[in-house]
Amino acid sequence: MKKKRLPSALGAALVLLCFVLVTAHFTTGMYARFTTKSGGGDTGRTASFSVSATSAQTGPVEITPATDKAGTYSVTLSNPGEIPVRYVAEVRFDNDADAAKFGTIAPLTGQIAPGGTVSGNITFDMSGYLGGGAGTVPFTVVVTFTQID
Repeated sequence: MKKKRLPSALGAALVLLCFVLVTAHFTTGMYARFTTKSGGGDTGRTASFSVSATSAQTGPVEITPATDKAGTYSVTLSNPGEIPVRYVAEVRFDNDADAAKFGTIAPLTGQIAPGGTVSGNITFDMSGYLGGGAGTVPFTVVVTFTQID
């Protein structure tokens, strides 16, 4: 009587299975021997961002002698925070017609270090306005602060 042989693909699969079982037996304990515990911790704190803008200006913008025809608005900016900041202080008129009389007004710009204070003046050319308008011109000084990266 002739013996039946297993198909070659099935035999190869059995040999491969035996190889995997033997390898798994010898290597499963190896990972446990070389694994260690580790841990860590850290604390983080965010730097404070705190700025302010003030002005001692209580009335209309003062005009220097008539030959100069310039006005100034004084502003004080401070940075009690912990990061340096850039600032832009600019004039915005409540009425577009008033803005046209004054022309372009250069903004006050710069940087303030942590814990620092800056004082500056915004200068107006009043020559286009003098002698032909209301006693006061309403405007707002808008100050924008951004952190320096």
